[in-house]
Amino acid sequence: MPDVNLWIALGIACGSVLAWVLVQTIWRGIWSRVRGKRPGQLIPEVMAKTSRSLAFVVLMAGLRWAVWTVQQIQDYAQSGWLRMAQNVLFAGLVIGSCLLAAQFLGGFFQWYRLTIAQRTKTTLDDEFIPLFSKLSKIVIFFVGAMIILQKFQVNITGFIATAGVASLAVALAAKDTLANMISGFLIMVDRPFRINDRIELPDGKIGDVQEIGLRCTKILTYDNTLLVVPNSDISAARVVNHGYPNANVKLRLKIGVAYGTDMERVKDILVDIARRNPRVMDDPAPAAYFMAFGDSSLDAMLIAWVADYRDRFSITDEINLVIQKRFSEAGIEIPFPQRDVHLYQKS
Repeated sequence: MPDVNLWIALGIACGSVLAWVLVQTIWRGIWSRVRGKRPGQLIPEVMAKTSRSLAFVVLMAGLRWAVWTVQQIQDYAQSGWLRMAQNVLFAGLVIGSCLLAAQFLGGFFQWYRLTIAQRTKTTLDDEFIPLFSKLSKIVIFFVGAMIILQKFQVNITGFIATAGVASLAVALAAKDTLANMISGFLIMVDRPFRINDRIELPDGKIGDVQEIGLRCTKILTYDNTLLVVPNSDISAARVVNHGYPNANVKLRLKIGVAYGTDMERVKDILVDIARRNPRVMDDPAPAAYFMAFGDSSLDAMLIAWVADYRDRFSITDEINLVIQKRFSEAGIEIPFPQRDVHLYQKS
């Protein structure tokens, strides 16, 4: 009878190795065909992520079954090596199951990001998916570690208490990092700015938001340099968002002309220039105002709306060039600062 059980255990072990190979091959073949016929679906994405981990779980379960079969033989029932092998295979099974669960969630989150999140109007789900993916993996492997420790009869209560004290010490040592993480979470929820919004910081630096991470926010400036700002700093600062609630932006162009110039004519020319520019919005309509009597000029201001703040500087350049040309043709002088100096001589 013992010989029969040994042969059964050997057959189970060989079958487990064969199943390990077959599961990977068949699983990959199925998901590649399904993906070709139904791209972007949930099942192909999950199957693509879980082929190796599923095969590993099958292998660990089969080998553990084989060891258990050997333990049923009376001569091997009390073998320490077999008990150790059972525990090691149990740990491998738990690790494999954690990998399978983590990869399943990874495939699910990837599918959601590529399909569902792209269709929603809000970008909140795009920003939270990486966070949820990381947190879910941490929770899964923490639970797996607790199961393994309990199997090896490690005092989990003491471990958790020690981990709590260690966590407190780490929290005190890394309070700035935690503050940045909490601020990053609040930025994602409150959403004072979004990805691709153009923001202006209190120090005058302007750039487009490239990434909102757990620790910092990355901003691409006009100089094509990446500005990395800690979340705790940017959440407490007064930030100007040029991209919210929409991309429209108002241009304010101040123009000075010489004293004695007909200001009604100046206003008509400025409004006509703005209206002729195809990238200036018709609603609200452009307008010009006589603003002040300056030291060396009569100051006017042209107000015009642009549909996209990214075009602000190029449109300003276009309008200024036309203003210079039209004023020159109309004989309107753009003065420079000057002072009259009177000398009195005592007789």
